[in-house]
Amino acid sequence: MMRLARTRATFIWADSSLTSSLQRLRLNRTLGRCYVWLTQTSEPRRPLVPTLGKLGLALTLRAYSYGQPALAMSNSDPSELARLSALDFAAVVPSILPSIDWRQSNVDWSVQNELVDLLVSRLTAAPPSLEDSLVSAVHAILAAPATEVAELKFPLVHRVIGSLPKQCIEPYRDALVHLKKDPTEALPGTIGTISARSTEIVEFLNATQAWVPRHKGDDMAYRSLDLLVHTADEMRPFVPGLLGWLQDQNWPPFRDCWFQLERFPELVVDPIREELRQGDDGEWEASLMRFLRDVVPPERREEAREEVERIVQRPTQNEIDSAVDEYANECLQAMDDWLERRKRLRGIS
Repeated sequence: MMRLARTRATFIWADSSLTSSLQRLRLNRTLGRCYVWLTQTSEPRRPLVPTLGKLGLALTLRAYSYGQPALAMSNSDPSELARLSALDFAAVVPSILPSIDWRQSNVDWSVQNELVDLLVSRLTAAPPSLEDSLVSAVHAILAAPATEVAELKFPLVHRVIGSLPKQCIEPYRDALVHLKKDPTEALPGTIGTISARSTEIVEFLNATQAWVPRHKGDDMAYRSLDLLVHTADEMRPFVPGLLGWLQDQNWPPFRDCWFQLERFPELVVDPIREELRQGDDGEWEASLMRFLRDVVPPERREEAREEVERIVQRPTQNEIDSAVDEYANECLQAMDDWLERRKRLRGIS
């Protein structure tokens, strides 16, 4: 208790006279470790939490209020952070989060991704229990009052929590449910987004049926498909929705929807043929033709020969403008080459 009292006195002094961001970081790390120690749930420490928990939370989150980007940038070297002990890493998490907030971070995007990967890997390796120092620190941020840490919750919920394995998200369920129910937990500019993201993560935790992306940021949809769809028959109902996201290769879901369709490419032949007959959406047809050329097995690709030959011989202006006719030529050449190889092999046998 005396050590904690001295810590509190140091905190008060820091408010008025501490100017170096490195000193602030070191102080925050020390105070953060104090809070992590307090909030772990072993019985001897539990009585201290009601008395000192609020102070400990304020100390842990103090890094953000001291001003960024200086403090956030001082925490943005992934190689240095990777060498921290579990307790030290837990204490600096609030200082890392501003660096991975894509809305305002000045940190290079590749470094942001390294930091996200580091947070995800450390949380994945940690025991999924609030007994763990890192899990406890992250839970404290999610459960903290909105007025203090909404700006920390945003990158945490959007870039880290949703990327964890399902069992590693479970310790945060109660905090996510609270964020889901109360959108006022977000500051202006984030209202709705933290709540909506929390809703999607909770939906994934409870999911018994997969879904396709409902908007451009719905990456939990791919996770639901990975978790719950294992056969072609299970994937079949989702194919039209996944194909729909291939209409524009600049849409965020494009890449992941493509990968999902790659799992069972035989399912897309008939829908692709139907769209190619229309000839009225060149950009979408270009993506479908590339999928037909590069992914669909040759024997199944032959089923679309009539549609491919039509585009080669009589392309619409829309198809010419989107280079669909060029992709069709390449696809038809690949189809002819495959037929020729098959004939030669049969002749040899």
